Amino acid sequence: TDIITGQTKEYNINGWSESVSPDGRYALFRKVSNQQVLPRLYLFDLQTEQENKVNGLPVGYNFNTDGAWSSDGKRYAFYANGEEQINKNNKVYRDNILLVVLDSSNMTITSYGKPDVKATLYPLAHLKWVDANTIINYLDDDTAWIATVSK
Repeated sequence: TDIITGQTKEYNINGWSESVSPDGRYALFRKVSNQQVLPRLYLFDLQTEQENKVNGLPVGYNFNTDGAWSSDGKRYAFYANGEEQINKNNKVYRDNILLVVLDSSNMTITSYGKPDVKATLYPLAHLKWVDANTIINYLDDDTAWIATVSK
């Protein structure tokens, strides 16, 4: 609903909504098929009513958990999980989590690996934008990694 005019507009988005940009222009979602949420991301532009498939995630990586939009609504950062691995104790773990930034203006994705420390990105922690180029990420050793991302 438009707050000024009070008019309501409906959009047909066949999927699982992940997030809406702070300016209300974009809806990030995953499609649903046979009652299953599919891993691929789509971005629906509410101004143009165009749906775009998000390309560029590294092979073997999928959207993990809800991320965060930059304050200007142009970029969305989230964590991507790689495939599960088995360690020497036969336990499943993931230490191949990436920070991923989607630029809505040109539909590109840039991936950032973890910092050069022993800890790994903690995918259940909510990342936070400090400014248009800086994101605070939490690591699984209770520390933080401040990532500078390029435009």
